[in-house]
Amino acid sequence: MQGTPEEIVPAYNGFLGYYGSYKVVPDSNLVIHHIKACSFPYWVGQDQRRYYEFKEGILILKTPLPVMS
Repeated sequence: MQGTPEEIVPAYNGFLGYYGSYKVVPDSNLVIHHIKACSFPYWVGQDQRRYYEFKEGILILKTPLPVMS
């Protein structure tokens, strides 16, 4: 809470936080996050998809690869 601008700016620029409800899609290892608030304002109201796995008791979320046209 007492950081200098030189400490705070890089930490903030590397931060992403969001919250909302979510839905686990059975048999797909997919979870869909329904974004209610986010540090990226343009994500609010969107759904974000993440693939999940458990490895040694740790939840790992992965972003799907973008589709190139």
